[in-house]
Amino acid sequence: MAEGAFNRPVLGNAVGDNAFRQTLGGPMYSDIGGVTPPSIPAGTEQIYTVDMSSMDYANKSASTALHQLTPKALAVGADGDFYLISGTSPNNLVHEIPLGTNWDMSTFQAVSGTLNYSSQLTSAQGMDLSKDNTVLWLLKASGEIYQYSGDAGDLDSFSYDSKTYDTELINGRGIAVSYDGTKWWYARSTNGEIHQFTMSTPFDISTSSKDAIDPFLFTTSTGLADINVTTDGTKFCVLAASTTDKVFQHTMNTPNSLVGMTYDTVILDSSNEAVSPDGLAMGNGASGTALTVYVTDGTTDKVFQYD
Repeated sequence: MAEGAFNRPVLGNAVGDNAFRQTLGGPMYSDIGGVTPPSIPAGTEQIYTVDMSSMDYANKSASTALHQLTPKALAVGADGDFYLISGTSPNNLVHEIPLGTNWDMSTFQAVSGTLNYSSQLTSAQGMDLSKDNTVLWLLKASGEIYQYSGDAGDLDSFSYDSKTYDTELINGRGIAVSYDGTKWWYARSTNGEIHQFTMSTPFDISTSSKDAIDPFLFTTSTGLADINVTTDGTKFCVLAASTTDKVFQHTMNTPNSLVGMTYDTVILDSSNEAVSPDGLAMGNGASGTALTVYVTDGTTDKVFQYD
């Protein structure tokens, strides 16, 4: 198994794994759809929640100017040892960028791999990466989601799975997939709508169906740009662009469900760094408990880090 990889979550109920999960705090996996966590060593489990109220700019950033102008879509590897980025120039590539120090965007290195997606779409508006680093989803502005897979941490090995799903909802801006690969969310700029979907086969976008619930309407600000969800399925974050340039934190009162989701009145202000924010990614940071947030900026061609 490649370094940084771990077994994909499967449905089930393992008392021992749940007990280990409880030692880190938060709900047991049986409370989140009966999901059993991956069998990986303690200290490397990528389960995290978030409270952005005490977060600030870490004075760390990565320049994308040598490989990606006007960056948009962003994802970070589960161990924080690399990030993936795509944008409008070029408009057909995902780049893999290793980090010399995990979770530290200022230690970015040269491009180590690329994925050419020109046969499926141009200018991916959003992306998400499974927490075992083996499945990648790209969002087309017209509402289609395309799925790719390969070896963990080796983007050159990724290829199109010939699996897609059409939301039939235009103006797509962001996608987020649950830790267990059963739920995913689609954000569109139209009315700030966020829609919820279920994959009947986990991690297979082609088995998706739209949940019979009303969309969540993000009305706190304007210019919805991207979304992300914590791996424990309790916090949902929305990046707003336009004149706002902030990340807004929400609570999923039922884990991994938009039903009853509420705004926490908690904001991460990225406006001093990001002039035109477009992409949002999150991870559990170097300590394993403190969240790290990353925001792309299409004007300065940078990724900014917040701790």
